Parts: sequence; structure tokens; C-alpha cells
Amino acid sequence: MNTQFLEAVFADGILHPNFFNGRILTATDLRDEQAANLKRSRYLGQALGTGVVHGLTVTATNGRTALAIAGGLAINPRGEALPLPGTVTTLNLVLANRPTGTVSSPFVPCDLPAAATLTGVVSTGFYLLAITSVTRLSTKMAPNSGLNGDQPGCTNRYEEIGVQFKLVPLTNVEFVTSPAPGLNNRSRLAHLCFGTNQRIGFARDPVHAPVQYGLVARLRESGRLTDCDVPLALFHYQAQTVQFVDLWAVRRPCLQTGQDQAWGQPAQPLVGQRQAIEAQALLLQFQQHLEDLRPQPGTTIRAIDHFEYLPPAGYLPAGRAGLAGFNLATFFAGASLQQISLDPAQIRHLLQRSFDYLPINLSQDAVDVYPVVTAAGQEPYVLFMRRGLSQFLPTASGNCTYTLTPSNWEASLTQIANGANDIHICLQAGNYTLTRPIEIKNKGHIKITGAGLGTRLFSSNAEAALWIENCQSVVVRDLYAQNGSAKSPQSKEHLQGTLSAYNCQEVTVENVSLRCVTNSEKTAACITVSPLQIGPGNLSTTESTVRIQNCNLEPGDRQIGLLLINPRYAQVDNNRIVAFQSGNPAFQGIVVAGTIAKDVRILNNTIENARQGVHIGVSQQESSRGSPLYIDNLLVLGNTIQVALPNQSRRSTGQRHGIFVGNCRSMVIENNYLTLKRFTSTRDAVAYGIDIYGFLGPRVVVRQNHLTSLDNLPGFTESIRLNELPGTTGASPLIENNFIAP
Repeated sequence: MNTQFLEAVFADGILHPNFFNGRILTATDLRDEQAANLKRSRYLGQALGTGVVHGLTVTATNGRTALAIAGGLAINPRGEALPLPGTVTTLNLVLANRPTGTVSSPFVPCDLPAAATLTGVVSTGFYLLAITSVTRLSTKMAPNSGLNGDQPGCTNRYEEIGVQFKLVPLTNVEFVTSPAPGLNNRSRLAHLCFGTNQRIGFARDPVHAPVQYGLVARLRESGRLTDCDVPLALFHYQAQTVQFVDLWAVRRPCLQTGQDQAWGQPAQPLVGQRQAIEAQALLLQFQQHLEDLRPQPGTTIRAIDHFEYLPPAGYLPAGRAGLAGFNLATFFAGASLQQISLDPAQIRHLLQRSFDYLPINLSQDAVDVYPVVTAAGQEPYVLFMRRGLSQFLPTASGNCTYTLTPSNWEASLTQIANGANDIHICLQAGNYTLTRPIEIKNKGHIKITGAGLGTRLFSSNAEAALWIENCQSVVVRDLYAQNGSAKSPQSKEHLQGTLSAYNCQEVTVENVSLRCVTNSEKTAACITVSPLQIGPGNLSTTESTVRIQNCNLEPGDRQIGLLLINPRYAQVDNNRIVAFQSGNPAFQGIVVAGTIAKDVRILNNTIENARQGVHIGVSQQESSRGSPLYIDNLLVLGNTIQVALPNQSRRSTGQRHGIFVGNCRSMVIENNYLTLKRFTSTRDAVAYGIDIYGFLGPRVVVRQNHLTSLDNLPGFTESIRLNELPGTTGASPLIENNFIAP
């Protein structure tokens, strides 16, 4: 058809009779008006889409010899409404007579093929039950005047529109049953309808996926289902008994079939409605099948026996008093199974997200499970999903393997201990009252993230709130933690950090806020990164790579902000380390020690209210002395350090300095701002600004540093002190352009 701009198109339009006074009306005119209204209503039905609007559920009844169909409404592909009135209609599977076919009518143009509806006793087999439209002439009569040339008399008053049920037997062409006992026949038949094997086949190239696929599409192509029919259920009939009824293998909500074709290739397979609707139906089909398999006492159910595929996510009822459930280990026998942790609030989102994924093949795909804790009296269940699906849940910090909440963190630790090696743990916002540290041990690569200051860990009985041990790499971000206990120096917990990482090859800590408790001895730190044991007689060679960035550390009186032992590489930058009690200084701000320190960079940090600002040096025990140990390369640049001397009435031991470095081959100390805060009672106490001691290498650069005092009290006893031990060779210190206030 050709047309022009602004030219009207009337081809195949709606023809309403033109009524006017004086027109002779005939039955043909009135039928034309009925046909026009019918065509318009079909267009509206097609706009809604084909499928079940509501009701029309199918169950076995009468001792499983018949089918009960609930009242409801469907719309067929022609756009015709198919209403089934009443509450329940019983469909007997023994038919005395073949139903009468439709009359010639504009209302229902579909004749019922003889092969589509069976007569006599339904034989053993698998069937698709559909609802279809039908008409008949009513038994009520109307007088006939005879003006049309007929003999005067009576004829049928109405043409009645109704519905009829048809059975489509599924032959071996559509479905070949498996050998006895055929426990998975129901699942296999359902996935033939879903077209699962076809979907898996074109998953690698969804752009060129076919528009039509699955068993129902094949039945329509062959004419065994027509555009007058809407599928309602599958069922298996054997020994004059309905073995099962499966709704969701073929039942669908209304789908605008024309829309999918309108998108065309390649968009249709990517944005069409069918994939999303079928994914929901696949989940519902599995859950209904599972309910029908509820085990009897003493029996076991294995998924691999009954299901060809599982949905990408679903739930397994665990049973309760008077109601049998499924055993998790037995159901997933032979599958690779891993228990994970989730935030229960994310379960709905996870199920919705699963609709974008292919079903689970238990012989190939691994499965994650999460036991859901339900309210008292409610049946508990286990959520299962395709391995790794939970990693794509949105959180404030990314995608999580485990999600901890203030109420479930202890239960989650067991799951983490028994779970995968490479994990992302998300700590949801809230107050975590810890009776013991959150411990993560013997893992591969781990990431722990919180909701910033909204995630708050309070450890009341231990030095550590977060303990990480024997992991290949660690990333900790965006949380707050504080401890409530500092052990004595003689205890094994000595110098634990509120955040402690032991024997970890790589450690990154960013954007955390940590506080450690006050004590009368130096016993704790905000962050400790160390080999598992360091102490007298233990010369450890375990080393790590450490990055501490953008953190806020609040050490208590006489405690340490950051303690790094044996860092092969360490970068500490843009942190704020301030003792939280203004009159009670921390003992040390940043400490790098041990027997190994190859490359250390202390950059742009702010340290306030500490006896020792930065303390860096490697050494070994007297009994092990041989060749001296060295820091290979050291940069201390751009830091602001306030050294504070406590009141004389408070016990104060040890050295006091802004920056201390011992035994270094190459060092640059540059552009640092150091201040000294004294009390009147400590105006004469010894304190050094920059103190360099030990065996030194050829490069020693100290320049452009600013050293001054506060409150008009005396400054550093010695602003820059260089103390080279005998045996140092090749050292040529460059100390210049430093500003030293009186």
C-alpha cells in the first residue's frame, strides 16, 4: 500500500453503519455494528496482551480423577476475553460425547479441530490444558415475522459466547519421556516449555536469539494451539489418575506479543518482556513443584533426581512442627555448595536480580546458600542461588559476598570461616556491640567495607575490634571502631590494634576512624600490622606491603596511633593522629619497627598530642647481633607534628621527639612542621626535634623543616641531632635551610 503525507488510511478499518432517519435497517446492518464493536474490543484486548488476567488455577480433584479450574479471566492472542464464571468448574476427564463445534459467527471465528479435543477415556500421557472461545445458538426463541421470505415462526433469540477446555496430547515428537521411574519428567517437560536449552544455546549471542522458542510456540506453529487458545496448565494422566498438575510451565500473565516483534532485531531479545515474565514463571514453577514433592517421614529428596534445572535463585523450605521439610545436604547432593551471609532486607532484590541469569545446572554450576532466620512459628527456609550472584547486590561500598548487620554478625562469622577464600564483607550501618573481635583468618584476598561513620564497632572486652590473620591481601575501608580494653605488657595480647592485621602479605586501610583505650602502660594501638609474634628471642622475617591512607586515629593516653612491624613497603599518608584526651598525650603517633623495612614513606600526616611523633628504626636482639640492619629507603615529607610533654606529676618515661630515625641507608626528611607543647612543670624536660641515630648510608638529607615551640615556653632541647655510630661509611649528611625558632 502506498500513501502520501496527510492522506488518510482506511484499509481494514472499523466499519460502523451510518444510521439516519428513514434508513431501512436489516439484520446485516445490526451485525455490521456488532462486528465493528467486536473489532474495537479485540484491539483493546491485544493492547493488554495475551495470557491469564486472574484466576483460572488448575488442581486435581475428585480423588485425582478430574481437574478443578477456578473462575477467572484470560485474553487470547486475538484479543478476545475468555471469562470463566463461578468459583470452581470441575473438568471430567471422561467425555461421553464430543462437544458441539462452533456455529458460523463473527464473535468466535475459530472452529474446534477434531484432533484437539479427545472423546472417550483420556489415555495415559502428558497433556496441555487450554481454554478457548466457543459460541452456540441459545435455546430461547424469538418470533420471526416472515418478512424476509421465511415461514413465520420462531428462531434462536441469542448467540451465546462461552469458553471451552481443550486437551493437547504431547506426543513423542514434543516430549520423549526418560526411562522409568522418570522422576524428572515434570521438570524436563516444564523446561521444554520454557525453551531452557534453546536459551542456554543463544546466551552467548542474545542479539540474534529467535523471537519464538519453546514447546508452546511449536504447538502454535503446528496449529495444535490456535490464536483462540490460552494455555492454563500441563498435567500427567496415568492409571486413570492425575499424577501432577503444573501451572507455571505454560501459564503466563498477559504479554503484549506484538510489542516484542515491534522492537525487532537486535533489540527484541534484549529489551522484550518475554524473558522477564518467563524468569518469574520459572521460579514459581520450581516452588510449586517443590511443594508437591514435600517429603514423607523417612524419605529423602535429591534435586538431581527430580529437576533438570533449578532457577538461578529460589528457596528450600526447611520444615516445622507437623510439616516435613527438605534436608539441605541431601537435596544438593553432588553439587558444589557454599554457605554465605546476606542482609535479609536484600533477599527480594536478589530474587529480582536473578531473573537476568540462566537456570542452574547442578552437574555444572556451583551453588551458594543462605539460611534465613524467620519469626517464631514461621517455617524457616534456605535461600539458594547461582554461585557469586550475591556479589552483585548494591551496597554503599560495592558488591558483597557477605553482609553483616548488628544483629547477625556472630552467626555470619561461622559462614565466613567455612566459605570462599576471596571475599568482600560489607558491614551495614549500625552499632555493633562486640563481645569478641570480628575475626577473619586464613583467607585469600579479602575486602571489608562499612557505611563510613555509620558503621560503629565497639569492642568492650578485647584490644582488637577487627582481627585479620593469615590472609594474602586485606582492604579495610569506611568504618569506625574502638576498643574497651588494654592488656598488660606481659600478656599475649600486648600491643594489639583496634584494627589488627597479622601475617598478611598486603594490607590497605583507608578512610577509617579508630580509637584505642587509655592505660597506665603502653599496651595498645589504633592500627597494628605485624607478624603474628614479635618478642624477645623471636627474629621474624615475615614482611608485608602496607598502605594507610586518609584515616582518623585517636590513641588513648600512653598508647600508639599506628604500629607497623616488618613492612617491606609502607606508605602512610594524609592521616590525622590525635590523642583524644588533650592533657594526656599518646606515647607514639607512627611507629615503623622490626627487622625489615625496605621502602618507607611517611607523607602529609598530622600528628598531635604525642610524646613521640614519628619513630622509625629496625634492630635485632642483643643475642642475635651481627651486621647492622638498615632501612633501605625512607621519605618523611610534609608532616605536621605536635610533640606534647605531660605534666611532671604524671609519670613520663622514654625519649621525646618529633621524628626519630635509626639505621638508614637513604633518607630524606623535608618540609615538616614540628612544634613542642610543654607544661610549666616540664619546661626543662629533654625533647628532640629531629633525632637521627645509628648506622647511616650515603644519603642523609634534612632540609626545609620548621621547628618551633608553643605557649612561649622553651623549644626543643636540640632541634636536629645527628648521632652516627662508629662504623658508618660514606655518610655525607645534607642538613640545610631548616627554620628553627628560639
